[in-house]
Amino acid sequence: MLAMHDKGARQFFDRMLPRTCRHREGLQPMDIVVGDVPPIDILLTCADGSTATPRAIAWLGVATRRLHAALV
Repeated sequence: MLAMHDKGARQFFDRMLPRTCRHREGLQPMDIVVGDVPPIDILLTCADGSTATPRAIAWLGVATRRLHAALV
């Protein structure tokens, strides 16, 4: 494999590296779930006078493209 990488990079990358799946065909709901916790660009004023930025806990089902989010 090392010789193939050094002498034939094209052959190495064509045969040895795994390919990325770029389609949703054959996926069942909940097969792939992606999560993120992004900040929301809204400033809230707390009771003590300080400010806080809420965050969204978001989950995306890749097969169904459904987004579930909760603000915290």
